[in-house]
Amino acid sequence: MKTPFSKGKKEKLNQSKDNIQQDAIRKWINASYTGTLSICTGGGKTRVAVIGVGELLRNDEETLNALVVVPTINLKDQWTDEFIKWGYSDVLNKVTIECVQSSYKDHDRHFDVLVLDEVHLYLSDEFKKVFDISYKYLLALTATIPSEPDRQSFLFGKAPLLYSLNLTEAVELGIVSSYDLYNMSITLTAKESRSYQYWDKRFKEAQHELNKHIFVTKLEYTNSFKIAQLAKEDRDHPMYKIAKDFWLGMSMRKYICYTAERKIQTTLDIIKKYPERKWIIFTQHIKFADRINFELQESDIPSVVYHSGLKKQEKETALAAIKSPHIRVIVSAMALNTGFDLSDIDSGICVSGNSTDITNIQQMGRSLRMKENKKALYINLYSFGTQEEIWTQKKNVSLKPIWISKLSDIVDPNQLTLNLDHESKNQIHTQRNNNPNNTI
Repeated sequence: MKTPFSKGKKEKLNQSKDNIQQDAIRKWINASYTGTLSICTGGGKTRVAVIGVGELLRNDEETLNALVVVPTINLKDQWTDEFIKWGYSDVLNKVTIECVQSSYKDHDRHFDVLVLDEVHLYLSDEFKKVFDISYKYLLALTATIPSEPDRQSFLFGKAPLLYSLNLTEAVELGIVSSYDLYNMSITLTAKESRSYQYWDKRFKEAQHELNKHIFVTKLEYTNSFKIAQLAKEDRDHPMYKIAKDFWLGMSMRKYICYTAERKIQTTLDIIKKYPERKWIIFTQHIKFADRINFELQESDIPSVVYHSGLKKQEKETALAAIKSPHIRVIVSAMALNTGFDLSDIDSGICVSGNSTDITNIQQMGRSLRMKENKKALYINLYSFGTQEEIWTQKKNVSLKPIWISKLSDIVDPNQLTLNLDHESKNQIHTQRNNNPNNTI
């Protein structure tokens, strides 16, 4: 099968990106149309899948069909748009697009081609039932390879890894925007600090008791988290009350860090410092997202909030507003982590996030779409001296962030680039003037 990357383009792609996408789809074809393609956000994995599957459906001698499984309702429409965008509207009658919440429950059926978009989200004991759907060919797509050995082993057992392009490689190839990454600390208020210390102590005391129980009972292949998970569901378990304290202490620590008061003003200050940038803000809590959005609008900063707590009409209104050039800030409570086309975003702030590198890289990817002469800016806020500092360090371990404690430590990456370009040009002009043959 010939891959028609040079035909019918409706947008300009750089050559490196085009070559990588061609290579990825060829590897899937050569592997008998079964395997995993891991391409970072902005690398064009959806386009790769549309062309690969589209050609297969268009050129087959039989009447093949395909099921595309996506994690969110909004991605259903986006996949339809992608088939049309890349010239494959004629095969849409052979394509079913469903959300995983429906697909995994209805796995007693057959499709010739099964496409699992954002497959790393389908590797839990519940969602991985989607792999039980009968299929002839399988294409698993992800922006990040799962780090957990058991999940990775399961995925690659079903769909071997055929191609991988991570964020660092994509930046070096000029496929996604280069960026500056900062981890910026804020301090808890006195009240928040007292509350954090109380719940942190309660959590650690419970953890100690759980570990002591593991030692005394000589339990193997477990830890305090697993024991707490088991015990909190069983009132007759000897560690039931301790497990409740464990989970309550852990949850309260997170809540205090995630909703720290000074994160709101720091977010406002950052956005005000860079009025020419368009931002996306990530939070863990819906109410905190609403509060940030309210404070932005009170400061006359055009913003919109999007999260799972909105009604259907409110979501549609928010999605329409997101695409408006008038809107400067999009506030999301986890709902925009994956899949949405936010091509005009060039900066991001993670006000609160978890410790997983997969979530972090996907959130960063929302602001790393390639723009000419534009370098992305991404900032993680964390509560100094708390567990959140450790989570922030863990999720960025491979990305070499800059650790700072005040706003003035942030340097506008584009201003720095412009200054360097100007200095480089001056140096070249000087060398030309000093070179009688003008060979530079």
